Amino acid sequence: MEILRYSDLDARGLEKHVERAAALLSEGDFRGADARKMVGSPFYRAPLNDKDRLKVSGEILRILNTNYRNTPEVTHIANRLLLLKNARFGSIDRESHYLVRPISENHGSVEFLADTDAVKREFDVRTSRSTRFAVLVMRPEDKETAARWFRTPLLFSIQEAKGLEYENIILFNFVSRSNAAFKEVTEGVEAADLGSDFSYARAKDKTDKSLEAFKFYINALYVAMTRAVRNLYIIEQDTGHRLFRLLGLDLPGREVKLRTQDSTAEEWQAEAHRLELQGKQEQAEAIRRRILETQPVPWPAITPAGLAQLEADALNPRAFNRQAKLLLFEYAVMYSVPHLFPKLAALQFGPALRAESERAAIENKYNQDCLGAHPVLNQKIERYGVDFRNPLNQTPLMVASRMGRKELVRDLIVQGANTQARDNWGRVPLQIALRQAYRQPDYARSAIGEIYPLPAPSALKVRAGGRLVKLDSHVMEFFLLHSMVALFEDVVRRKVQFSIPAFETGDFVSALEPFPMNVIPEYRRRRPYLSGVLSRNELHRDDTA
Repeated sequence: MEILRYSDLDARGLEKHVERAAALLSEGDFRGADARKMVGSPFYRAPLNDKDRLKVSGEILRILNTNYRNTPEVTHIANRLLLLKNARFGSIDRESHYLVRPISENHGSVEFLADTDAVKREFDVRTSRSTRFAVLVMRPEDKETAARWFRTPLLFSIQEAKGLEYENIILFNFVSRSNAAFKEVTEGVEAADLGSDFSYARAKDKTDKSLEAFKFYINALYVAMTRAVRNLYIIEQDTGHRLFRLLGLDLPGREVKLRTQDSTAEEWQAEAHRLELQGKQEQAEAIRRRILETQPVPWPAITPAGLAQLEADALNPRAFNRQAKLLLFEYAVMYSVPHLFPKLAALQFGPALRAESERAAIENKYNQDCLGAHPVLNQKIERYGVDFRNPLNQTPLMVASRMGRKELVRDLIVQGANTQARDNWGRVPLQIALRQAYRQPDYARSAIGEIYPLPAPSALKVRAGGRLVKLDSHVMEFFLLHSMVALFEDVVRRKVQFSIPAFETGDFVSALEPFPMNVIPEYRRRRPYLSGVLSRNELHRDDTA
């Protein structure tokens, strides 16, 4: 989330900033009027480079050389590749390269197989519906060829694979599709050069900068191999490539037998949710479409990008489009966009003249699926997936959070609902629930205590000043930043007109009184504490206290 200047906003165009609203997390003047301060002492960073920082802080740099993830068999082949890299390109220092010591008590295997139709069919049949197998290729364009043989939605290029891990990894023509580059990687290296440890020396020819380009291939292969927790399957067309001989890989003398390992719908839902949180939207959508067989909703959802077209259709004076006007009116009521009401009223759309009196009926319309035993909601989830969007671009979890339906919120999250999905104001379900708690004391007393822990992540990451700051859920800054997004629509709309501070201690003190202790303890609600948190964390503060 990037920093957004409070002074960048204006009252009339506030709604146009919906995509940036989520970014108004860590900047705003919490005491003065120039709006150039930032919340959160974790954001403070003295102007030191890494070398000076180590001197000042006394930090000790330690190199982790113990592998807690991969089996010994996978670690062995990965270490062999590191030795090859060292022999070919040299090492700059002892911290740059090191062999990894596996401590996993589990055992797996590394299988080297020829790319034949029979092998590919066997792997596809046995693995295509398992969340425990993933296929990796070198480049994004290689995915199309792999998809012709492997039906699994867990198909990744090496760029997408970073940060992932699976019990079983299938490397498909990873080397053969970059044959010439990997020949260059092995140039001049013999099996005898791959000793049991590194020799720490620079490359023989320091002037040959072209070697840097080839390091990419060996680094990519290392990353790909180490995605496998237990078993690694290497399927290649060019099985005679010199690289495989150096790695000690031989074709098996027997056929590799795989056991069919189908995963449950719940496991696939959880996997889709996990990938979505990691930004792997393509694979998450493929899971829902091909495995869970969910359908797209038959209605359009109004996204921030699509709002302009809806406004153009609804506010066209030459064509009275009542359906578009009604939808825009409902959107304006639910998302609090008051400047649309006079525009609609000027075009003889009567309900716009009594917007507040219409609110209850509109809310009931969009809350209907989450009322009672919600059988209609269950049918929609089965058909469209747990994160389907209603016409106002809200997921069931967002609606249930706003309504305070504690059991439904819990059930949706168990089903894999995305707790980080955002509405058109940039709010996640946690922030939607917080907004209701701030606006309605009864909600704060009866609902927020049970709902708050359910969608709350363990930490919040905020991009501030070009760096990423992590706030654990137990720190006050975590609560305040989520609260600011929750209150953005209400507080900033009112204050930006008068150029007064965006968020002040007074915005929280009285509003927090009905909140339960498990959400915010008593001492954190007191004015001195809140003032201290806001004031000690200013952007231009000249100390680290």
